[in-house]
Amino acid sequence: MNISTTDELQYLLGKAYWIQSKYKQSIYWLAYVSVDGKIIDLIFKLSHKAENHKLILREFCSNLKDIDPVKAMDKMNFSINNFETKDKKSEEIISKLADIEYITFDIYSKILKYSDKNLIKEIWIEGNYNEYYSKLQVLIDDENEFINLLKPFHSNLERIL
Repeated sequence: MNISTTDELQYLLGKAYWIQSKYKQSIYWLAYVSVDGKIIDLIFKLSHKAENHKLILREFCSNLKDIDPVKAMDKMNFSINNFETKDKKSEEIISKLADIEYITFDIYSKILKYSDKNLIKEIWIEGNYNEYYSKLQVLIDDENEFINLLKPFHSNLERIL
């Protein structure tokens, strides 16, 4: 598999932008207003960093010719599944956050792995095109950090219905 056209890249970066700007922020807000006080600071911190990732992604894409993740996202007809927090334990809510972080980690990792070097060379506007890869790697590393920060709060959770 190879991401070898600007359309493919724009579509994938649009998905990543949607996850950062819509999906994550929605679920993080629900978590923030629903969990107990022990982890509310962590949720606030991760929500803030996710918002920062959205800005990094938008700035990073501005250096790619013909790539606009906001326009790509606006064309997508995704909806956010209603995540019900009522009657859920904090650990269950944190588990949902961890799932979202895994998805985000995965999409950034795949974009990095499958981006065609020749395409990136061709559409990178200013500076060394390797910045594309290093900036994606920073986002990947941050997502991995988020996953690790959430792990202690959702491990070994079982729900009896």
